[in-house]
Amino acid sequence: MKLTKRQLRKIIKEELGKLQEAEGETAQEVADRLAHIPAAFRHGAMADFENMANGSTEMAEYYPHVKDLAAFGREVLSLLK
Repeated sequence: MKLTKRQLRKIIKEELGKLQEAEGETAQEVADRLAHIPAAFRHGAMADFENMANGSTEMAEYYPHVKDLAAFGREVLSLLK
């Protein structure tokens, strides 16, 4: 099957959308999403959650529903192990 550029762009856009943060995500949903990120990009995402688990608030804007970012980061990391 041959894909047009337009079809390919649509597929890529849909797949990238699955990798973006979603409002109200649970730790399990985040862990599931991170598990499906290609390995080349996963390291940066994992570092974000390690920083969050250590008290960083730089990801707070992506998870406004989370009251305790450090606990959320630790839970996500524990679900990935």
